[in-house]
Amino acid sequence: MLEHCCAHNHVCSPPFSADSAIASRNDLNNPNIDYPIPEWGFKEFSSTDTKIINSKMVRHLEMSAVSGPTDGQQPSFRWSTSPLKDLRHRGDPDLFNFCPIYTKWY
Repeated sequence: MLEHCCAHNHVCSPPFSADSAIASRNDLNNPNIDYPIPEWGFKEFSSTDTKIINSKMVRHLEMSAVSGPTDGQQPSFRWSTSPLKDLRHRGDPDLFNFCPIYTKWY
């Protein structure tokens, strides 16, 4: 079970926490449950983007990137339905559901 939380950012219940994932989304942790380590619980913290490169892309100044918290195995983050909706988020889109882009610097 813990491997799934770490690799896929599934909604996790104690003693597991999305906080342990590589690209964590703490909005997936249940806000109504006490976690063994309080820092592992629900909070307004998340990875906000992903950049992917390999050795060939580095040589050519290329990368693939996607904006927004991870959403491959769970719903995309949406301010209007999030328990965090009352936090100030001026300028952010309501729904973080972006496609990856490829970019090259010349």
